[in-house]
Formats: sequence, structure tokens, C-alpha cells
Amino acid sequence: MVCYDPQTMSEPLDVSVLANLNRIGGAEMVAEIAALFIEETVEVMAAIRVAVEKRDATEARERAHYLKSSCDGIGAFTLRELCHRAELAAIDGDFALVSSSLVDVEAEYERVRVLLEADYLPSTTG
Repeated sequence: MVCYDPQTMSEPLDVSVLANLNRIGGAEMVAEIAALFIEETVEVMAAIRVAVEKRDATEARERAHYLKSSCDGIGAFTLRELCHRAELAAIDGDFALVSSSLVDVEAEYERVRVLLEADYLPSTTG
């Protein structure tokens, strides 16, 4: 298993994905997608944690798969790979690996969230 090390990982976001979304629907649509991703990701990570606690491999796999797909949509490819690792661990019923993968998912999510909030969400300060 490859250890997660944010210092050696690629950029949290492939900005070309967001640039394409911007060309299609404009900055407002990108902001909506970014806000929804931030909100839903927190909920999905919590659902995975609950699934691990309940030892529900099916739910953990489904939530990790859902999150993996969401990452593709915004260009968070490192986060996507970490979600994939959690998904495969859930398929194998390896709850310890799902749990440790989730720690990595949460750390990488923070990198993604910071960039989304800084670069794609309207500032709420004035």
C-alpha cells in the first residue's frame, strides 16, 4: 500500500476541469458545484465513518464510490485515488484499511476545500 504524503502528491485540483466547467456554465455554475462538493463531501465522509463503525462494507463501498465519482467531476484526482483505495478496502471487508484510508481522504479533502474556497467561491468578506 502506498502511504499518503501530501508533500509528494500532485496538485489537489486539475484546474483544467474547472476551466472547462467555467466555459460551459460560467463562474456562477462553478461556484455552485464547488459549494455542493464541499457540503456533500463532509456528509459522505461522515457516512463512511458510520459505515465502518457499523461494519457495513456495502455502505462504505457505495459512499466511497459516490465520493470517487464526485472527485472526477471537479478534477480532484488525488482525492479520487484515495477514495478508490477506501472503496477497494470496503470491497475486501478490510475495515482497518477503510478507516486509515478515510484519514487520508479527509486530509486531502482539506487541501481541495481550501483551494475551492479561495479560488472558486465568492468571498463573503467585504
